Amino acid sequence: MLATIDIDDGETAGILKIGTGFFISNEGHVMTNATITHAASHVWIEHQGTPYEAQVLGYDAQTNLSILRVTNPPEIDPVSLTDTNTLPEPGILLVSVTCKLGMDPGPSIGLVTGHNTYYADQMWPTTYIRCDIPHDGAEGGSPVFDLNGRFIGMMVVSLPEIRSSFLLPALAAKRVRDDIIFSGKVSYSYLGLEVDQGAVRLSGQPIVISRIIPDSPADEANLEFGDVILSLDGKPTQSLADLRNITFFARPGQLLPIRVRRGKKDLQLSIRLGEK
Repeated sequence: MLATIDIDDGETAGILKIGTGFFISNEGHVMTNATITHAASHVWIEHQGTPYEAQVLGYDAQTNLSILRVTNPPEIDPVSLTDTNTLPEPGILLVSVTCKLGMDPGPSIGLVTGHNTYYADQMWPTTYIRCDIPHDGAEGGSPVFDLNGRFIGMMVVSLPEIRSSFLLPALAAKRVRDDIIFSGKVSYSYLGLEVDQGAVRLSGQPIVISRIIPDSPADEANLEFGDVILSLDGKPTQSLADLRNITFFARPGQLLPIRVRRGKKDLQLSIRLGEK
């Protein structure tokens, strides 16, 4: 399935963007990259040679995900977004279905090569899957599957230097999809604290609070500078990735238990998440 976008925002009038997307419901919902749909004045998709007009329901710049809805959709077999929170291990074989430069859909094969919560100076909102399937012209928004046909994630970031890409995992894509369909935007949770930079770059480092933002959820929860975060919402926080993933899937306004080590004591507190 090919998504094509006509951009007309006053500065880039007449630019045509072409990408890949895929149906996620029988009601005509389509998932693709936000970079394809941003500032679009006209959106249409092509499915089996037939064009269909589509509406942008919303997009999320942080995860590079956009949800469209096709007018009078064809009969299709939509991609099912899994509920599993288990990421595929490095070495697992993957297959993407892409529309390279507007051509007919075709497969590309590669391997899972790792999991990342950041790349260079870019921090991701949750853990992404890194794979060695290239993300070249018009392949953004491609669905990626394992050999059992299970949807693993969507291509959202290109790594041209190493001919690889980052995938937004299926469960994260589902979380973003739900927000966009419900309200047209994505709501992110906010703790209101900063952690020691050692935990950012090095795995296995304790998550030590280096700053509490005044009047934030962390401040109201009576967290303090130097506290070591042991768990959040009952889930161990053995790395910064754990903390980011728990926060990503939690909702603003939720009251979560948080366990910290202060000096030689372990304290059980509660934090009500704010909204970014």
